[in-house]
Amino acid sequence: HKFLLIHDDIADNDKQRYSKLNLYGTYENKAKENFSVSDDICDRYGLSVSMIAGDLNHDFVYEILNKCIIKQEIKDTLVVEIQRIISLASFGWKEEYDFTYKELSEVSEEELLNNLEFITSAYTTEGPARFGGLLTGSLDEKILNGISAVTIPLGKAFQITDDLHGTFNEESGQNIKSDISEG
Repeated sequence: HKFLLIHDDIADNDKQRYSKLNLYGTYENKAKENFSVSDDICDRYGLSVSMIAGDLNHDFVYEILNKCIIKQEIKDTLVVEIQRIISLASFGWKEEYDFTYKELSEVSEEELLNNLEFITSAYTTEGPARFGGLLTGSLDEKILNGISAVTIPLGKAFQITDDLHGTFNEESGQNIKSDISEG
């Protein structure tokens, strides 16, 4: 989950999370303090270092999973689930980028809600809940579909609430032009 949050901050060009500097913002500031280079180079440094950190966190997921003492069949299923979550989030980010180059009137409510499913629900609510269920090794597709039926709307509601808070509360530390307001 953490590596996807890091990548989400990069995708949204956010330098804060929860009213504090995130990795992107922290390393941009470190570059400004330590290097005699332009602000553009400092921004690029922050972006690059945070992307590498996100990738390392991604690698840690597989390292931890590999060290788990569980059946190989369960590990294989969990790897497929991780890949599913990453694919959904990546597709969602691509769609979100497309939204930023359209007029708001050109983006339907359905497209926005689907986008929330691909990004937030995939890695904040649905993915982790399915992952936990799959760890038991005894879930069938019907139960997984039930988990998804509950957690996808929960993820959408979370993201809408978070976007409204970030859009109308400048003290949130969130870039008020990110997520839905950018689309």
